Amino acid sequence: MSGPIYKTNGKHFNCYHDDMFYETLGDDFQRDDCIVIVEVEGENFESFIDTEDKTEAYKLFKNFTFSEIDYADYDDWDGLSSIVGENEVKNLRKIYFDCDDYAEMTWAVLLYHNFTFVTLVTD
Repeated sequence: MSGPIYKTNGKHFNCYHDDMFYETLGDDFQRDDCIVIVEVEGENFESFIDTEDKTEAYKLFKNFTFSEIDYADYDDWDGLSSIVGENEVKNLRKIYFDCDDYAEMTWAVLLYHNFTFVTLVTD
């Protein structure tokens, strides 16, 4: 068996304005009954995550590009592991998916930058 197609590094960005991603991810990448992996790219991403200034963050955000890496059926943890790796899935399940807050969730979009988790959008 080959390794995951998008081997994440187990790290997580803390971002002041991750809410700016929600509309793009929900509108452009949401797929019912699936977990979709999306990557954001942009030369000023580190500046974006560090700024507290919303106007500056928006200027940087406008230059980002988003691409879908792959997706797995919702609750297909083996399928998701083949995309982002088994350790990443264990962490995601522990933090997000295996708790009461997400019990009614039917889809999710997970955002990464350079193999590092940024945020997720759910129903």
